[in-house]
Amino acid sequence: MKVVVIGAGMGGLALAQALSRGGIEVVVHERDRAVEATGGYRLHLDHRACAVLRRHLAPSHYQALLASSAGRQAFTRFAMADHRMRLLLGCR
Repeated sequence: MKVVVIGAGMGGLALAQALSRGGIEVVVHERDRAVEATGGYRLHLDHRACAVLRRHLAPSHYQALLASSAGRQAFTRFAMADHRMRLLLGCR
């Protein structure tokens, strides 16, 4: 079986990792060719999201995720941004 995942966001990539680790052939398609085109990510992952990622990612990938995280101290301000991470609303 071969599965095609459309969209290389957090959900699509986690799904692709889980399927691949389960022995299923996976191809991921993303319309933005460069990471810079997405504007990056500013996600808050709660304990449930981290548990799912820990379960489905390779240990080295999960450790890389933790190493690149800002941690709780970074959440001192609330902001809303568009899909290119341009600030729409911000407050403390």
